[in-house]
Amino acid sequence: PQSTTPINHPNHQPPTTMADVATRKAASSRLPPEVNRILYVRNLPFKISAEELYDIFGKYGAVYQIRLGDRRDTRGTAFVIYEDIFDAKAAVDHLSGFNVGGRYLVVLYYQPAKFERRQDAEDKQKELEELRRQVKAKKAAITAKEASGGQ
Repeated sequence: PQSTTPINHPNHQPPTTMADVATRKAASSRLPPEVNRILYVRNLPFKISAEELYDIFGKYGAVYQIRLGDRRDTRGTAFVIYEDIFDAKAAVDHLSGFNVGGRYLVVLYYQPAKFERRQDAEDKQKELEELRRQVKAKKAAITAKEASGGQ
């Protein structure tokens, strides 16, 4: 799981009116299945602040929360959660490839299954490395025992 710090924006506002929400929900049946309110952002400058992210992503709608990667392996990434799915879609459409601090943003819809598969692959790789280390240590112990005359 990604280590992040949740940051709720003090100015975050719910969707405008119930009629607006109803109209958008009626149209939501036309959206592709991968579209959702949670965006995964990569290739961020390491020094970017949460406020700067709110300024960039807030132009496309009400941002509910931003989780900025703060560990060595999660720096340069963030999760941006919008109040409304259409605002998230607008952000993906407009901010993918957007230049921030000399870096081009990669903005994707968060897909939990993909993240789980990647984490599983990383866990299996670590397990394999540990088994290889153990086999190497056993071979070294056997070789050392044989070299000392089997005593």
